[in-house]
Amino acid sequence: MIILCSTNEKAIERWTDSLEGLDDLAICSDAHQFLETTSRHRDALVLLHLNFPQMTNNAVISDFIKNNPDMKVIACADIPNDDQGLELLKLGVYGYCNTWIASDLLKRVIEQVKSGEVWVGRTLILRLINDLSTASQAGSETMTSDWLEGLTQRENEVAKLVGKGASNKEIANELDITERTAKAHLSAIFRKTGCKDRIQLALQINQTTPPFYSKLGS
Repeated sequence: MIILCSTNEKAIERWTDSLEGLDDLAICSDAHQFLETTSRHRDALVLLHLNFPQMTNNAVISDFIKNNPDMKVIACADIPNDDQGLELLKLGVYGYCNTWIASDLLKRVIEQVKSGEVWVGRTLILRLINDLSTASQAGSETMTSDWLEGLTQRENEVAKLVGKGASNKEIANELDITERTAKAHLSAIFRKTGCKDRIQLALQINQTTPPFYSKLGS
């Protein structure tokens, strides 16, 4: 079950068209419908427009998530920004995206969140990695050395830069290689370490999975 929550008719129409056939859909256009529907479907996925009545306050969203641990909430903002996205991830949402996200991309968001992973934009991913790097910078060298011992020297350098939040372009500039080569090294690193993306790699390198990051790359 996917519960669509918005007072904007165009948003509801867009979401409904995009998700037709993907799952059963329930539409909530006011707070009463929202409370009634979510009480009957405790394990639903909720697509929540952030201007929805009584759910615009972070404290209310936090309480809702705590009281409904089996629900997965995707927050949708008309004008997304990383500060808001980071705060909502800390509260426990599984996704943060633009209300008017492209149809095919919305389906990918839903499928990824259903599988238990988090969906966020690329700039926010890099910020999360940077926060991880800052939070666990002290004392990470010994673990990193042991865990990455199966990599070549250059792959090791690339992996450590990922752990610091570097993008492919920044890795290429730092190591004086092309972005294509940086991507090739990353593919090799993922294959050798078993990590499926740079988020999981950064988590492993930085030795920490704080609560609001624990779903990333799981």
